[in-house]
Amino acid sequence: MTRETRETRETRETREMSREKGESRSEGADGADGAATGARTGRTGRTGRMGRSGRVARIVRLARQLFSPLALPAAVPVAAALTALVRGAAEGPFWLLLIGLTTSALALAFLGGVAESRQGGRAAELRARGPRAYAPALVNSVRAVHKETGTTVFDPGDPKSVFAFDLTVVPEGRPPYRVEVHHPLDLQNLLHRTSAVVEYDPRQPWRVVVPNNPPGEWLARAQRLDPEAVRAAGGPLRAWPAGFQILAMALVESGLLCWWLLG
Repeated sequence: MTRETRETRETRETREMSREKGESRSEGADGADGAATGARTGRTGRTGRMGRSGRVARIVRLARQLFSPLALPAAVPVAAALTALVRGAAEGPFWLLLIGLTTSALALAFLGGVAESRQGGRAAELRARGPRAYAPALVNSVRAVHKETGTTVFDPGDPKSVFAFDLTVVPEGRPPYRVEVHHPLDLQNLLHRTSAVVEYDPRQPWRVVVPNNPPGEWLARAQRLDPEAVRAAGGPLRAWPAGFQILAMALVESGLLCWWLLG
């Protein structure tokens, strides 16, 4: 075997080894790319499932807030009025249309008045058998106002005046919100304090009162509030308007009655 032949064979073997190494590296890279793609697909699938479950949870929570069992009895007369209106307009008789029109107008006017009374951030009283919970609150201001008109009164001793406590409530599980509570007495000595403890309805958070003797642990929580952080996170109350739950339940009940009677 000549020297040139040996060099040619060695050159061929070196090329084959280089090609085999390149193929093995390519296969390794393809495997790594496949693993990375699988991992990304898995993460995307988990993210999609989490997103869907989060949307379902929000829908369920929204339905629970909107269709409250407590609104069911109050919605029955409104639903009956709306059903009479629809039935009278669709099939008669005329007297049923008149009754339905009149009662529906009265019901909507009443619900509109209830919603309007809650505008302006003024709190309502707690329900006798409704849920309630304590929450710390930041005292923004305290002033004396006329108990009927809400205008500022310069004489706190006026028998027609009440204290208006401008508070930012910091409840658990929802953003802070601002509300105004009226009371004839300076409860918790709020004229000279920057924090308070309130009692509110978790289902209807616009229902807020200032208890006279709240638990000491809640007073301690209120004193630990950071005013700047609370004011930055606080804002107007985001909740269904008062009376909206009754109207929504009445519409559902009326729809079912109309479907049963006219179907």
